[in-house]
Amino acid sequence: MLNGLLKLIYDLNQSGIITIQRMCFTCTYYQLENGVHYCKLLKSKLADNELRIDCPEHELQL
Repeated sequence: MLNGLLKLIYDLNQSGIITIQRMCFTCTYYQLENGVHYCKLLKSKLADNELRIDCPEHELQL
């Protein structure tokens, strides 16, 4: 359920309905490969419950 909610927030942001959130899905350090979430800053896989909505280390993807 959390993963679905995060995806909804991301999609709303991409559509311009809400402003940028400091979440994993919009971060330079975030990578999704074969369904596995990965943080390049932490150099570690992330479980669904470890994905962040308001991360202080967030770097916006350009």
